[in-house]
Amino acid sequence: MFRGGVLATLALLGSACANEFSSTAPATNNGTPGIVAGTLDVSTANGAVMLRNTTEHLIGYMVIDNNRLMSVAPCGSTCPIVVQGATSTVPFAQITGYSLESSEAQVLWWKYTVRTDGAKVADGSMQTTTIKLK
Repeated sequence: MFRGGVLATLALLGSACANEFSSTAPATNNGTPGIVAGTLDVSTANGAVMLRNTTEHLIGYMVIDNNRLMSVAPCGSTCPIVVQGATSTVPFAQITGYSLESSEAQVLWWKYTVRTDGAKVADGSMQTTTIKLK
């Protein structure tokens, strides 16, 4: 009888904890996934690049025409940011170096850590995502 009670207790604890470590992201009101550590979703639609920050950090970014990548100076502290869970839209015409002949762009992005004095500090390496414009 003692052995059956232990097994029943273990089964009850196992079922209570079964959903505790879910690998799915929390859903938002519109059904899209919530914050998932480490990703910046990049897509295009309606003549614009969409950036969705699904990380737990502020993200700084630059969007540059693939043919102009080597001739562009970094934006430094003036780079645009996208906050946690938010989306930023960059019309093709606002891509650095964009022309009607542009077919690809590079999205350069990095995470920021905010110091106690409020200053943003780049944290980790810069990531690059290639996006097709046509």
